[in-house]
Amino acid sequence: MTQGQENCLVVWPEDVFMQEAQRAQQTPLTSRDARDYARVLFAGAEQTTPDKQGRIGIPPLLRDYAGIVKDVVVIGVMDRIEIWDPAKWAEYSAGAQAKFADLDESAD
Repeated sequence: MTQGQENCLVVWPEDVFMQEAQRAQQTPLTSRDARDYARVLFAGAEQTTPDKQGRIGIPPLLRDYAGIVKDVVVIGVMDRIEIWDPAKWAEYSAGAQAKFADLDESAD
């Protein structure tokens, strides 16, 4: 589990996270964007294991980053799970839905 874009949290299976890590390692250290991405990705990363009830604890650093206080929204996105604060998800989703609708119109 680590920090994602737009203040969500990202949960990857370990093998997929390792692929992302390899991709980050292949970027040049001379690129500030690459260094920034790697720092944020790895500095907040924590290996998590579900408990006997299948729950995953969210470390305090990541809860603070995502603004999670109590409830969460969990969404599946291709090869990962994203965990959002409900208010942040509602705000992001409203804007993304409008862009999504516009993409449909411009597909011609």
